[in-house]
Amino acid sequence: MVRILNFKEVDKHWKYISVAIKRCLPEDRYMADGAMDKIKADIETGVLTCWIVHHDKKVSALFVTAIMPDLYIGQRLLVVYVLYIFKKLNAGDRADMKTALREYMISHVCYDVFYLVKLEV
Repeated sequence: MVRILNFKEVDKHWKYISVAIKRCLPEDRYMADGAMDKIKADIETGVLTCWIVHHDKKVSALFVTAIMPDLYIGQRLLVVYVLYIFKKLNAGDRADMKTALREYMISHVCYDVFYLVKLEV
């Protein structure tokens, strides 16, 4: 199951979120003073969107997205900043992730999804 965390759930899942951020982003992005607090605040306020993939209350994967303007053509772009797989995903989970991102992208009038991180799943 793939779903977006609501702001009340961020504290509950912060352990997983912070691990994913630290493993996916360059060290200078999260080690700066207050960077992790800012990232957490951005997730809680909706600037960044945090998604989880889970089965039976166990998190298998986590990703963080943001909608940004494409500076070259001026349209909106869905950017995946963090993608971290805690457990091997089956084909159904991968398909669910792609479908969820596609539906979110369309509903927010974005023209494409751009992955800043690439992880072999």
